[in-house]
Amino acid sequence: MVVSLHVRGETVRTSLATVMEGARQGGEVFRVICSALLGPEWEGYEAGGLGPVQVAASVAGPVQFVDNNPRVFEFVLDYLQSGELPSADTHLMENARAWAARMGMQALQSACHDSLKPQEWCTGKRLDTGMVVQLLNGQKNLAGMDLMRLDLSDMGLDGANLSRARLNDAHLANASFAGAIANDADFSGANIGAAGFQHAFLLRVKFVGARADGAMFSDAKLDGADLSGGSFISAGLDGAVLHGAKLVGVDVAGANFSGANLASASLVGANLARSNLSGANLTQAEVSGAAFSGCDVSGANFAGVVGLATATLDILRGLALSGVDLFDVDLRRVDLTGTDFRGALNLSGAVLWSLRGALLVGADFAFGRSGGRGPHRRRHSRHAKP
Repeated sequence: MVVSLHVRGETVRTSLATVMEGARQGGEVFRVICSALLGPEWEGYEAGGLGPVQVAASVAGPVQFVDNNPRVFEFVLDYLQSGELPSADTHLMENARAWAARMGMQALQSACHDSLKPQEWCTGKRLDTGMVVQLLNGQKNLAGMDLMRLDLSDMGLDGANLSRARLNDAHLANASFAGAIANDADFSGANIGAAGFQHAFLLRVKFVGARADGAMFSDAKLDGADLSGGSFISAGLDGAVLHGAKLVGVDVAGANFSGANLASASLVGANLARSNLSGANLTQAEVSGAAFSGCDVSGANFAGVVGLATATLDILRGLALSGVDLFDVDLRRVDLTGTDFRGALNLSGAVLWSLRGALLVGADFAFGRSGGRGPHRRRHSRHAKP
């Protein structure tokens, strides 16, 4: 009582009883299979009274090959065997619903629809991939739409309106969002590796936990965005505006922030190793516990940076420290070649090793001047070596 089918190159085996149940529920493909195996009188047969049936690849006929997504087909078989919907992600559930509609399996279609309804259909319009394509061919207005967990990899969404759209856990690798407007959208948990967001408007967007290695955000507007916990390794953020953005615990190793605006951003615990921060604006940014190992900070603005004492530093080459509080900042073994200390605050409270090649003209040696450090504390053992 075993039926072997070829589903787009994959062999799927199931019981004849399951195939007959699918046929009785109206599934056209199952009815064709039953007719081919048992003849036109198949509806009068009982599955349990039949012997083994094999449909081999060499046998010609309509059941030699089933042109269907193997994952969807196996989902349907599981449903027919148990009478209950198997657990599945939304993308697979929607594909199964669409397939059931085409095959005329109303019970399965209704079951899939009801499964989706509590979490998707009652809170904004839920789209499938086909509907997205249709909208992109029109006015490109996807504002407020539910695109969670959809596979839109390699898709072109340039200039689309995605404001307030939900793209949580969506598959967006290599997709293009150049010039798109996605203010207040949610990309949390999404895979946006190598995607392009150049010149996009992404104000207050959530990229929490997103996988964005190699993604491009050149000249994008990310004010107030939340990238916390995400992976943006080797991402391009040159010229991007991230004023007040949250990058807590984010991995941006090797990323390009040249000319970016990170003023008042939170970089607590961020991994910025080997990143390019040349010409970037980090005024008033919070960098406690951040790793700046191997960074290019030449020409960057660190004025008013908070938490530098707990950050990992090894290169400050060419950095102007005007307005930077150096109290308790460990500068031993840090490359300070060409570093400009003019206007630096609390340099006397820093842990120093060597200042050869650094500019010290106008440096602020006032004890306890910045941030209310208390009475004049002298740390003679920390003076720079000649």
